Amino acid sequence: VTDGPMRDYEEIKEMKVQYLATGLTSGHGPLMLRGANIPVKVAGMSVVPGDIVHMDVCGAAKFPERFLPKVLEYARELRRREIEQQKVFKDPNFDYLRWKASQSK
Repeated sequence: VTDGPMRDYEEIKEMKVQYLATGLTSGHGPLMLRGANIPVKVAGMSVVPGDIVHMDVCGAAKFPERFLPKVLEYARELRRREIEQQKVFKDPNFDYLRWKASQSK
C-alpha cells in the first residue's frame, strides 16, 4: 500500500502481487521513502498499520484486524449462497419469472 503512483504494472501483475497505489507513472524519479508501517491515505482510503486490506482489479476495502474472524465467516456464507444461486441459474429448466416470483416471498 502506497500513497504514490506505481510503475512496471505488467511485471508486478505477472508476480501475482497485490498492490494499491494512487495510479500509474511512466518514470520512477527519485525514491523518497518517508516512512514504513505508518498510516497512509490512498485514493481517499485511510489505512493504518494492522488494517486488513483486500483488493482486486475492481478496487480495495479495508477493516481492522479484530474483525477478521467475522469477515471470514460472512465471506464463507456469501460464497455458499453464490454457489447455490449458480446451480439454480445453470439449471436447463431455469425460469426467470418463476425465480423472480420466489425471491419476493
